[in-house]
Amino acid sequence: SIKYFNQLKIIILITLGIFFALALIITINQSFITGNNNDINFDKENPKTSPTTGKIHIDDESPSINWTVAKKDGICTGNGTYSDPYIIEDLEIDGEGSGSCIWIDNSEVYFRIENCTLFNSGEDYRDAGIKLVNVNNGQMLNNNCSNNNNKGIRLWNCNNSIISGNTVNNNIFYGIVLYCSHNNTISGNTVSN
Repeated sequence: SIKYFNQLKIIILITLGIFFALALIITINQSFITGNNNDINFDKENPKTSPTTGKIHIDDESPSINWTVAKKDGICTGNGTYSDPYIIEDLEIDGEGSGSCIWIDNSEVYFRIENCTLFNSGEDYRDAGIKLVNVNNGQMLNNNCSNNNNKGIRLWNCNNSIISGNTVNNNIFYGIVLYCSHNNTISGNTVSN
């Protein structure tokens, strides 16, 4: 009976040791899967975006904030041609209640804004999550321009642009607005409220 009791104690200690080791492994793996590791995102429907330091304004008529400067500053990639457009992608920009999150002026080059989350732009009637003025050849693809204080996407005097696959919800006044703009394609967007 003492021998049986000693064997039972060993079995209980081994079982408790295995239990604690498994609990430790499960806790570590659960922390990894739920996102405590900032480098991995398992949610394919809501891709993780990288925050930027602030709003973006590109004016191709300005030597200090044109596409060349934006590329040098790491805001975009590409070369502005049809086969290699400038690309602004995977950013999350809080407009902080004033101005537009991304504002492109006076541009004839080819560019894309894609997979960005743009919110809280200003209340002025000209502000938007994405604002294009005097622009041709732009593409806005798969962005989330929701919860802005005026418009989600605004084009003024813009031609030959594509607005597709964007989510534009809960903007105070308008979802997508075009003024004096021609030959633009708007398709597959989700716009509400």
